[in-house]
Amino acid sequence: MRILALLLFGLLINTNVSGQQNLATNYSVNNGLPSNTVRSIYKDTKNRMWIGTSAGVCLFDGKNFQVMGITEGLVGDNVFSIAEDDKQNIWIGSMKGGVSKYDGKSFVNYTEKNGLVNDLIRVVWFSKKHKLILIGTNDGCSIFDGKSFISLTAKESEVKGLFVMGFLDGDNCVNIYTYSPDYYYKYYVKTKTFKKIRASRYAKNRHSTSPLILNNGDTIVSNFNDGINVLNNGLRKSFSGCGQIFDIKQDSDGNIWLACFADYTTRKTGGLYKYDGKSIKNYNQRMGIGDRSVWALYYDSVFSQLWVGTLNEGLFKIPLSVFEWHIATDFGLKELNVKSLFQAKNKTLWIGAKNRLMIRDPKGNIKSISNKQLIEIWGNPTPYSDLEFNCIGEDSKGNVYVGKFQNNLVQFLASEQYAQPHLYKINPAGTIFDFDRFDSLYYSDKWWDRVFVNAFNTPNQGTNNPGFHPGFPIPQIVKIISSADAVWFASKSEGLFMRSKGMLFQFSKINPSLPLIINDICFDQKGNTVIGSNTGDVLIVNYDARKGLEIKHRLIPGKHIKGNTVKFIIADHTNHLFIGTNLGLNRLNLKALYQENKVIVNFFDRETGYSDYSGKTAELDHEGNIWIGTDHHLLRINTNKMNDLLDAIEPDIMIERMEVNYEEFPVLNKQLILAHDQNNLTFHFETINYLNSQQTLYRYRLLGFSNRWSEFSSETKAVYSSLNPGKYKLVAEVQNTLNNARTSRLEYDFTIKHPWYSTWWFIMLMTIAFILIIWAIMLLKIRKIRREEKIKTEFSRQLANLEIRALQSQMNPHFIFNSINSIQSFILKNKSEEALGYLMDFSKILRQTLENASREFISLDEELQYIGYYLRLEMMRFDQKFEVEIILPDHVNPQAVLIPPMILQPYVENAIRHGLMHKQNGKGKIDLIFSADADLFKCIVQDNGVGRKKSSEIESWKRPAHKPQSTRITLERIALMNQTLGTNKCSINITDLTDKNGEPAGTKVEIILLLILG
Repeated sequence: MRILALLLFGLLINTNVSGQQNLATNYSVNNGLPSNTVRSIYKDTKNRMWIGTSAGVCLFDGKNFQVMGITEGLVGDNVFSIAEDDKQNIWIGSMKGGVSKYDGKSFVNYTEKNGLVNDLIRVVWFSKKHKLILIGTNDGCSIFDGKSFISLTAKESEVKGLFVMGFLDGDNCVNIYTYSPDYYYKYYVKTKTFKKIRASRYAKNRHSTSPLILNNGDTIVSNFNDGINVLNNGLRKSFSGCGQIFDIKQDSDGNIWLACFADYTTRKTGGLYKYDGKSIKNYNQRMGIGDRSVWALYYDSVFSQLWVGTLNEGLFKIPLSVFEWHIATDFGLKELNVKSLFQAKNKTLWIGAKNRLMIRDPKGNIKSISNKQLIEIWGNPTPYSDLEFNCIGEDSKGNVYVGKFQNNLVQFLASEQYAQPHLYKINPAGTIFDFDRFDSLYYSDKWWDRVFVNAFNTPNQGTNNPGFHPGFPIPQIVKIISSADAVWFASKSEGLFMRSKGMLFQFSKINPSLPLIINDICFDQKGNTVIGSNTGDVLIVNYDARKGLEIKHRLIPGKHIKGNTVKFIIADHTNHLFIGTNLGLNRLNLKALYQENKVIVNFFDRETGYSDYSGKTAELDHEGNIWIGTDHHLLRINTNKMNDLLDAIEPDIMIERMEVNYEEFPVLNKQLILAHDQNNLTFHFETINYLNSQQTLYRYRLLGFSNRWSEFSSETKAVYSSLNPGKYKLVAEVQNTLNNARTSRLEYDFTIKHPWYSTWWFIMLMTIAFILIIWAIMLLKIRKIRREEKIKTEFSRQLANLEIRALQSQMNPHFIFNSINSIQSFILKNKSEEALGYLMDFSKILRQTLENASREFISLDEELQYIGYYLRLEMMRFDQKFEVEIILPDHVNPQAVLIPPMILQPYVENAIRHGLMHKQNGKGKIDLIFSADADLFKCIVQDNGVGRKKSSEIESWKRPAHKPQSTRITLERIALMNQTLGTNKCSINITDLTDKNGEPAGTKVEIILLLILG
């Protein structure tokens, strides 16, 4: 049984310890430190953090540690002290090594061989007033003026083991503090001499180390191996019990922080202590520092951070100023679980913790209400509950009420200065409540399914009839809060409710987009209602009797705020909304949201000092501070200092390094000029951020390549491959989620040169050569064109001559003479109609012949009309001695097919004059047959006359009046067409036809042309 009890006790202890949130961020060998022994911390004028360890010195940018030791040129690895001179050189003192000066590129080392008094370095310090480097060792000190050392040794001081531990500037000297009792030294700058000063007014056997002068003129020094002495014209105060102090720093609030050392030789506590002018207090447990051997301190006034170096646990970063965390021991408690907070009208802050009700007055004094008094009027806690103070409220008279699980309320009267608790009965019991402006009490419990109302005036001490009211149905209430004319209710199952003017509204039924699980409600400075949901949504709504509930803004988790569960919300006096989530604390700028519709959120997490995410209740005090109650802490947020901190945050972006063609390349301060083949570039950005380095976001673009920005991300490099020659400007911006309204910009210009074959002189040379080549080509082209024009002119002349000759052949005198004789014959025979028809066709032939003579192509339809006029004349002249048949396939459109003019008439004329006129037997016939295939058009003129041989025999004995040349001219035209069209497909084929006996039966002329469609 005893073993079981011990196991249970151990489990409870472990659970409680694991639940504690460490307020400090720890960096150790697991994060990149070369050693967990840190003896020196320094931040230089370039905002670089230097960490001195037992395994070398580190440069820290907030994310990564760059380690430099003996292999890099450092004089020794065990670094005890770091300082910076006015030329930005870093001086590093090493135990058993000496001193190194680092100029950013290389080390220059000084040891006993160079005149240094001793290589066992304790402290390196730069006098800004006298421009000197002072080096304290285990055996005296040395002053370096830039050329040589002037030393104070143990032999000269007649002190064995002269441990020099610190320096302070005087008017015309430097004060030297040692580990020797009763003495300190002065170094006079002008005379370069040392003087031993006996401090008889100080307590005897007290050593003075790690000196610090305060703003009020006090000097703080360590007190041998335990505590501090406060000096001002003598010893003013002395504090002990903390251990030997090796470093002292003051923060911006005037608090003094002490690095206290304790080991097996001492029984002192050791660790991190704070001196507030009245007492010293250990902060190890509060900050989560387990090491009792704290050696080095550095206070960063920009970010209000205290850096702590320990000998066993590495480096700690502690955020100060904005967040003031209180733990259970601050109130004399073993555990602190804050359930409720309330700011009363008299400016007192009521704190309802587990088993303790406390009141904080405006001066910061804490008063606890006696649990004995509460139990006497409230009753003993049940086995299932402690004295849990779940809700605190106030009526219009300033009386304060406290609710407990499943019980009546406790009343504290303002008229009695809250001295005596009274029982305030309600029926049924309720733990969540608030008063409206008429002092009606609305109350419920998260387990009830309705809200009750008590309308009796207060007080009602001991009454047996508390004024029961049947209430109205609202299940699982988590908060009740009243405004000027309404009472609002948050349900964790049915969403948002409001009661106004006797009417109850359930808004989730009216608007399904509203969340059903609400964790908190508050009001902003403009009277809007703000809702925090369990799903992370934050809604800002306003109710109007005419318009109903209007959703003015909806903040979405992941997009606008961080966290997917809202635990509490509260608006402060500067128009900011604080939203506590499962991931941290969001601070929303309501002014920017309302006036510009712009979401500006500052986000705080453990890295930035908001260390405990378990808070579920928040309150605004009369000074504008936000108080948050968590499972293990009571937190005060100083909103004014938060504004100062955010104003100080302006991230500075730089190019830390770059690569050209995937190899390291120096970052030049002047414009970078690269060769044409150095066109694969990688830029690595850096922002020194010791506050929340993980929340630094970058974006970039390369002007000359693209004007488009990349998205903000944590990626710290920009990669560009195969860039073309030209001028470029890399533009990069950095932003931090803690203050995303501020952005810093970097611009870096560089040029990629053109290759030699793209230089101006080569381009000019090539241009001249190109012009000469073009000129030669053009000259040859002109000559060729002239030759072609000459040929074309000759061709045109020949073609025109052929057309004239074709016209002349068609308009031969014999044809004209015969036509006129025929007209005369018709007239003499009184055949006036025949004469007129003949004359009309003859005139059409003349007109069409003249028109077609100037055209390159005419339609087949026009050619057939022309042939038709001609055939009618000849048939009238020869008294219908022959007939004509035209065969034209349906798929051939005569209006679309184009042929050369006057191409058919000569062969029709030959068929009549040489074939049909000599025919003795039977009637003559001429067939005109047309056909077309893919790209050719065929015209066939076929007669059934006597044939060419018989016609030649008949006409041989005659002397012809006119020798026709039309056939020869047509052949020449066909040859010119082939030449013009670049083909050899156009041709004329003449075939003599015979009958079955082999006798001549006519002539067939086949004219083949290219198929041309118009």
